[in-house]
Amino acid sequence: MIGMLKKIGNTNYILRTIKSGNLYIGTWVNAQTLLGPMNLINLGADGHALLVDSQGNPLVNANFLQNNQVDLSRGFQQYYLTGSKNNWLVVGKPSQVGKFSLVAIIPNEQILQNLPKITQLIEWISFASIALLPLSLLFLHRELLVPLKRLVSVMNKINKGHVNVRIDDYNAADEFVMVNQTFDKMISQIEELKINVYEEQLSKQKAELQHLQLQVNPHFFMNSLNILFNLAQVRNYELIQEMTLCLVNYFRFMFRSNLSFVTLQEELQHVINYIRIQEMRFPDQLTCRIDCPDFFEKFTDPSVVDSNLS
Repeated sequence: MIGMLKKIGNTNYILRTIKSGNLYIGTWVNAQTLLGPMNLINLGADGHALLVDSQGNPLVNANFLQNNQVDLSRGFQQYYLTGSKNNWLVVGKPSQVGKFSLVAIIPNEQILQNLPKITQLIEWISFASIALLPLSLLFLHRELLVPLKRLVSVMNKINKGHVNVRIDDYNAADEFVMVNQTFDKMISQIEELKINVYEEQLSKQKAELQHLQLQVNPHFFMNSLNILFNLAQVRNYELIQEMTLCLVNYFRFMFRSNLSFVTLQEELQHVINYIRIQEMRFPDQLTCRIDCPDFFEKFTDPSVVDSNLS
């Protein structure tokens, strides 16, 4: 396929031939006719579309270029401004089949005629952005800052030792709902673990106390038997009976105290019983007196005693 320019008289034509086997088919078209579709493009009242050869010479409308000092010899790799006042924008595209180019010459006024509308649009966008800023901040505060503040508040309480606090249910993003549920579940597990550790410590202390009692009781039991032996030697049967009864009451109370709470009256009776055993062990060397209001004797919870004293 061959495309070439040909001037016949004062009119420029574009000639093109196509080879098909041994046959050539050719046609030529008036250059002005090819510019018809360019009329559909709004190039402005003074804008023109031209066909130019490889040297930048126009095929049509040569007077327009001379009158406005438009230079088309720079090539068309990129657009540029030209004219006596650089008031014309030149945009061109070379042909792929011939040594000519299609050029559009657009006045600056046509390019800038929509600039006020663009400026107005930018201003409206700016005003809309400023108007939406408080709404954006409100949305950010409600959706992000408030959930974070509630989470931090609960964490501060937990840091002070209040592991029984939880995050209240409220409308929030699905991500924060999941975080709150996971956090509450974790705190519940920590609280349960803390209770288990506390109960284990109580069990350990109780076992240690029982171990100490097992260490003390044999010594006390041996001393008590020694007292009974001495009383038997002097044949003081009344004291032997009293000593035996005190020992029975003592051990009965010791076995019971490991199982449940006792009243203050029972505790005082146990103390009196123990002191009586010591009085028989050390005659005329030990005296004791216990004064307690009658209404205290049925109490088992120390907090109840404190509330009555206050």
